[in-house]
Parts: sequence; C-alpha cells; structure tokens
Amino acid sequence: MEIQKIADVYGLKIIYDAAHAFGVKINGNSVLNYGDLSILSFHATKPSIQLKGVLLSVMTKNKKRIDFMKNFGFADEVTVTEPG
Repeated sequence: MEIQKIADVYGLKIIYDAAHAFGVKINGNSVLNYGDLSILSFHATKPSIQLKGVLLSVMTKNKKRIDFMKNFGFADEVTVTEPG
C-alpha cells in the first residue's frame, strides 16, 4: 500500500481509524492487518453495537508498549517504562 511505503521511507507509524470497518477486507486480508495499530469503536453509531467501548488491534511488535501505556507506564509496582 502507498501509505506503508511512505511510512517506511520516513520511519513513521501508521494508525488506522477502523471504526466503521467491521469485517472489511482488502485483497482477502482484514483491514486490521495493515499498519501498526487499528482502532475499532463499539459506539451506538457504529455497525456493531453489542457493547460500548473501543478495541485496539495492535501488531505484535507494538503490543508490549501499548500494554505499558494503558497502565499509565507502570510495568509493576516499582518500574515505570513509559510516560503516563
């Protein structure tokens, strides 16, 4: 994809807003497989409204950092890894 090529050249991360993309595929692959992070929404205005909130689809290489960030940067009781 063109966006990925540009990101690779400049060392950028790609975050996709996939709020309305439940089940959407490009060339047989889920749109959640592209980029570094995709965000799905479960708000009442979205195609799927069984619950409320968001879902992050994170490529494996970014998962550990996201886990720290969602916990305000704390890895455990004494270790801080990210700004919170």
